[in-house]
Amino acid sequence: MNHQSFRHGLRMAAVAAAACVSLSAHAGLVTWTITGPGITSASQAGDTATLNYSQPGSAGYASQTWAIRAVADTSGNFNFDWDYTGFHSFFGVTAFLTTTLGDTLVNAGPANCCSSPSSGFSYNGSYTFTGLTAGQSFGFNVGGAHFDSTQVKQGTVTLKQIPEPTSLALAGVGLYGVAPFMGPWKHNTVWAQAAQKKPLTIGLTMDASGQFAASGGEERLGAMMAIKEFNDKGGVLGRRIEAIHMDTETTPATGSRVAERMIARNEAAFLIGAVHSGVANAISQVAQKYGTIFLNTNSSSPTEAGKDCHRVKFVWDGNGTNFAHAIVKNAIRANGKNWVLMTNDYVWGHSTSKATRALVEANGGKIIDELLVPQNTRDFSSYLLKLQQLKPDVVATAIGGDDIKALRQQ
Repeated sequence: MNHQSFRHGLRMAAVAAAACVSLSAHAGLVTWTITGPGITSASQAGDTATLNYSQPGSAGYASQTWAIRAVADTSGNFNFDWDYTGFHSFFGVTAFLTTTLGDTLVNAGPANCCSSPSSGFSYNGSYTFTGLTAGQSFGFNVGGAHFDSTQVKQGTVTLKQIPEPTSLALAGVGLYGVAPFMGPWKHNTVWAQAAQKKPLTIGLTMDASGQFAASGGEERLGAMMAIKEFNDKGGVLGRRIEAIHMDTETTPATGSRVAERMIARNEAAFLIGAVHSGVANAISQVAQKYGTIFLNTNSSSPTEAGKDCHRVKFVWDGNGTNFAHAIVKNAIRANGKNWVLMTNDYVWGHSTSKATRALVEANGGKIIDELLVPQNTRDFSSYLLKLQQLKPDVVATAIGGDDIKALRQQ
C-alpha cells in the first residue's frame, strides 16, 4: 500500500466515524460438550465453558481429535473468545484447533523438545460463527499428535461467549448524512470516542516478520507518511492521530491476539493493514465483535470482499481474478498456450490460481501442471528442475512476499 492509498483510507475512516449503529438480534448462551478418546470433562459457569481432554500413556502415537460442540438456540451470529492450552509429550508434537466452518485457528508443529508446542502451548483469540440457523450444531475440533514414549496428550479449551446486544442506536451526521449502519456490536468505537479530546489511536496491523515482512514494512512506511500529512493539517475530525504498531507475524492466530489487544487495551479506534488474507480475516472477526473499523489495505483474496466480508471491513485491493484478466490474454498471444501454475498453498494462492486457470482455458490455453508451494519456502531448486522438465510457455505464479523474492533470485 502506498502513501496515496493510505490517505484514501483515512478519508474513509472519517466517514465511518460518523456512521450510525443499529444492532442485530440477540443470540442466547449455548451449552458446550466435548467427545473423543481418553478422559473428557466439561464445565460451564454462565457465559464461560471449560472443556478438558486427557489421554493415557497407553494410547499410542497417532493424531487424535476431540469434538467440541454446541447447538444454536436461535438463528444469527455467535461470538466467542477462546483459549487453548495443553501439553503433548515430547517429540514430533503437533497441536491444532479448527472450526466446523472450516477455519484453522491453531496449526502448530511438528516440534521436538523443548520448543513450543512440545514444551507446552498456549494460544488464544476470538471467533465468530456467522449465519447459523436455529438448531444447527457447530463448534471446534481440537487435538494433535506426538512421537514419544511418554505418550501424553492433555489440553483445555476455554470458551467465553460474547452475546450480541438486542438494541442500541447511535446516530451521527457524516459526509452522507444520517444512515443506518448495521452490525452485532455494543457500539461503534470511533463514534463512542467522538466527544473525547484525546488523540485518535490507529492500530497498524502490518507484518514485521514471516512471509510478508518486507511488504508489511513498506505498508507501514506509507501509513506513517500519510498520518504525518494529516497531523500537519490538524488531524481527523479535530483530533490528532497516534499510531501503534504490533507485528502480526503473517500468522492468523497472532493477528487475532494483536487486534484484541489494540482494541481492548490500547483503545484503537481503527485497525489498518494486512497482506495475508488469513490474517486479515482473523483481524476482521475481532474488529466486528467490538464495532471497530478495519481497513484491509492489501489482501488480494476475493474471500476478503466476499464470504469473509464484515460490515466494519473496508477492502479496496484488487484480487486474483482482476490480475488474471489483466495478463492472461496477452500472455497467451505473446508467449504460448501451455501454462504451469505455481501456487502458494493457502486461500489467496488457490483463489488466484483458480481464476488464472479459468481464463487460460477459456482462451484456448492449457494448464499442464500446478505446483503447490508451502508458505515460507526459500529453496525452489526442486520446482525449477520440474519446470525445466515440463518446458511450459508460461509460468503463472500465485506466490507472495518473501517467497516470490526467493524464487526470483534463484
